[in-house]
Amino acid sequence: MGVYRELKEDLEEELRRLAALPEVRAPLLTQLLDKLRQNRFNLVVLGAFKRGKSTLINALMGEAVLPTSIIPLTSVVTILGYGERLEIRVHFQNGQRTVITQ
Repeated sequence: MGVYRELKEDLEEELRRLAALPEVRAPLLTQLLDKLRQNRFNLVVLGAFKRGKSTLINALMGEAVLPTSIIPLTSVVTILGYGERLEIRVHFQNGQRTVITQ
């Protein structure tokens, strides 16, 4: 987590420097800084079935977080977020919710 924190602080410093430039749109940078401080960003991965999207995300995460198989398993909106421990929250169309922990 130390490397992440360092990179985050460096990025925050650079965004503050950019916001001070007169030709830069400060409101957009303010939004980026807010997301950075909240540890939030959106990365959308789209593609045809069985093209390695989940495998790519697992590689980026450094851990097999998403399931992979010969049949489509993540064909629904899947949102990943940081947490201290692995936890899966499933929201069903009928409003039911389930939490799965290790």
